Amino acid sequence: MRRHRSRESGTQLAEFAVALPLIILLSLIAAEGANLFRVYGVVANASREGARLATLAWYSPAAMKQNAQVTCAFTSNSLSSTNAVCQGVANYAQNNGLIGSGLQQCSTLTVNVNQSYQAPSDSTPRYSRVSVSCAYQLRWLPRLPSYAIANLLNVTRSTAFLQLY
Repeated sequence: MRRHRSRESGTQLAEFAVALPLIILLSLIAAEGANLFRVYGVVANASREGARLATLAWYSPAAMKQNAQVTCAFTSNSLSSTNAVCQGVANYAQNNGLIGSGLQQCSTLTVNVNQSYQAPSDSTPRYSRVSVSCAYQLRWLPRLPSYAIANLLNVTRSTAFLQLY
């Protein structure tokens, strides 16, 4: 016996047309979230790298003849600093695609170095603290026609290490 399916013709196409925008939206959210998670990890590692450099004796403020507290800002056009700790963080960020490359993730990278940081649990300022802040520009979600949330997110991480000098 043969069934007649004239009433069901085109339903698959209609269901696909309804589901496709939802599938695209979920794909863009997943891609944006994965990229943001990667940037968060690289910023955390950059702050760790800066704190590690700041604890070394040859990067001490006395050895570099600089202040113990320095703030540096980097963009794709400006990737150099006179402070060696800031430059080390910028090199790490550049090598991992945060700034200065064709697929740069941060419009601005700000590095705060405090080599006379006093931890709340310690009475003497003998720590080096490095904070790295990335102005992350969303890539895919703002291209949606009805997207009205912020396009720029600040990803900030800080790390403090005990000084070796």
